Amino acid sequence: MQRLTRLSVAAAAAATALATLANPAAADEVPEGALLGDGSRVVRVDDGRWVVAKHLPNGDMAVALYNDSGHPQRIATTVTDIGLPAAAPAYRVRELLTGADAHTAGVLAANVPARQAMLYQISRDAAWSSYPPLLEFDLQVPTPYQGAAALIEPGATARVTTVVTNHGLTNAADIASALRVPDRWLSAAATPAAAKVLGPGQRLATAWNLTTPADLPRNAYWLEGSAAKLRASSVFVVPPPAPTGAAYVSDLRWLSMANGKGAVERRKVVVNGATYAKGLTAHAPGTLDYYLGGRCTKLTAHVGVDDAAGTGGTVTFEIWADGRKAADSGVRTGAMAALPLAADVTGARLVRLVVTDAGDGPNGDAAAWGDPVIACSG
Repeated sequence: MQRLTRLSVAAAAAATALATLANPAAADEVPEGALLGDGSRVVRVDDGRWVVAKHLPNGDMAVALYNDSGHPQRIATTVTDIGLPAAAPAYRVRELLTGADAHTAGVLAANVPARQAMLYQISRDAAWSSYPPLLEFDLQVPTPYQGAAALIEPGATARVTTVVTNHGLTNAADIASALRVPDRWLSAAATPAAAKVLGPGQRLATAWNLTTPADLPRNAYWLEGSAAKLRASSVFVVPPPAPTGAAYVSDLRWLSMANGKGAVERRKVVVNGATYAKGLTAHAPGTLDYYLGGRCTKLTAHVGVDDAAGTGGTVTFEIWADGRKAADSGVRTGAMAALPLAADVTGARLVRLVVTDAGDGPNGDAAAWGDPVIACSG
C-alpha cells in the first residue's frame, strides 16, 4: 500500500469513517494514507487506477477506487472482482463520504478526480429494492492515447461525451445531463441530453460540440458535467506551438515533466568523453512529453549516462509516439559511449522521452540526451 499515500482531505475523512466501521476504538490510529488500513487487498492497478478491497468484521466489504494519476479517470470493478458472490439479486452500496445509499446488480464505477478516492461499503440487504439504482456519470474527452492529456488548440473544435449508466435493477427517472465549460467557450448538445426513464443496464450518452476562442491562452481548462446529483470533471490542455523545421528538443517547451530527482536540465552534456553542445539531463526514472501536432517525422539523439554522474549508473532510453514505442536503447552504463538513437514519429501529436533505472535502482542514473533533434514540416 506504499503508493496509496496522496488522499484528498475528503477521502481521508472517509477513510477514517471506514476505519470506525471496522474498529471503532482504532479510528484515531488510522495512519495517513492507509486508506482501508490493515487487511486491505489490491484487486487491480492499471495506469494509476487502483481498486482496493477489505472484508469488514460484519461481513460487508469496503472498496476504494483510487486515482493515482494527474487527471480524472473512470475506475470500475464488480462485486465478483472484489471477492463477493454474484449479486442475488443486488447489493446495497453506501458512498462513505456522503452516506448516500443505492443498490447495484454487480458493477461499481465512478469518475474519480486526480489523486483522490471514492470509498464504498457493499452490503447484502434484503431491502435492496428500497434504495435507488446506482448511477454512474462519466465525462469522456478525446486523447491522443490512453493516459495522455486531452489537447485542444485555440479556435479549434472538439467533441466530448457525457454518459449516465444505470447499474441497478430498477428504473431511474427524469435524468438530465449538463455540461459546464470555461468562459467564452461554446458548447452545444449534438444528441439528446435527457431521458424520462433510464432502465436497468441502460445508458444515456450525450455528445457535446465544443469550440474554443481563437485567442485562447496556453493553460489547462476544466470542464464539469453533471446529472442526477453526480458530477464528473475533465481537463483540456492548450499545448505550446508545435515545432517547425529542424529543432533541438532541448530548446522546446515540454508539455509535462516527471523526473526521479529535481528538474530535468537543459544544458551541454558529456557522455563517455564526447561533448554535445545541446542536451537534456534527466535522473531516472522520468518522462518528458512534447507536443508535435502531427507535423514531425523523426527524432534523433545520442544517449548515455552523463559523465557528471560517474561510471556507476545504468539507464535505458525510450521514445514513444502517441503511445507507441518507437525506439529503445536497451541498457546503457556509465562505461559505454553514447548510442545514436532514432525514432519514426510521423503523424504523432505527442512524443514522450522516457528514461528508466534499468531495474537496479536510481543511484548514479543521470540520463543524457545529447543533441536531440526533431525534424518537422514548416
